[in-house]
Amino acid sequence: MYNILYQYILLNRQLGLPGIGTIRLVQNSAQLDIANKKFLAPYQHFILDHSIDKPADKLFDWLSHTLKIENWDAIKKVNEFSANLKNSITQSGDVCWEKIGVLHRDEKGAIVLDTDRSNLQNRDSVAAHKIIRQKQEHSILVGESEKSSLEMEELLSIKPLHINYAWRAAILITILSAGLIGWQFSSKKITLSSLGNQVVMQVK
Repeated sequence: MYNILYQYILLNRQLGLPGIGTIRLVQNSAQLDIANKKFLAPYQHFILDHSIDKPADKLFDWLSHTLKIENWDAIKKVNEFSANLKNSITQSGDVCWEKIGVLHRDEKGAIVLDTDRSNLQNRDSVAAHKIIRQKQEHSILVGESEKSSLEMEELLSIKPLHINYAWRAAILITILSAGLIGWQFSSKKITLSSLGNQVVMQVK
């Protein structure tokens, strides 16, 4: 019955056992192991849900079809299997269900399942290396036109202004010279008429 019910769990992802609970097949997604720099592969494991211990009707139909027995006999087999499993856990302390895990009682007396991951995790982990690509060109939609990333870098880059200090120096010298000349005119009271020839020429 162990192998037959194991096949049923794989097909339907859950199995209800009277007096024990429902064994469910749960899918876990891939996880990132930052310390070891790798992705852990997704895996499946079994859990035991104590809230529901009623078998589904399709379990009896499936057993009846698989074992070629009447539906009533299928119900009887499931009940006997659950009772024997519960008694074995009580007497021996734990029961190993191959490919599913170990059933035993905890300190409170409740039946718990320690699942066997090794049989269901058959995919290797994948190395997680950070890849940095420098200056990789790709297309960018700008408005209604398409431009490359390199073109956008050139358009958005701020070019430093080239300052011509020679022109600044020439303008500054010109201003200072004009100021100095003006100061000379005002301090010595020089007029424009005094700059000309003051000799009077007499015409005969």
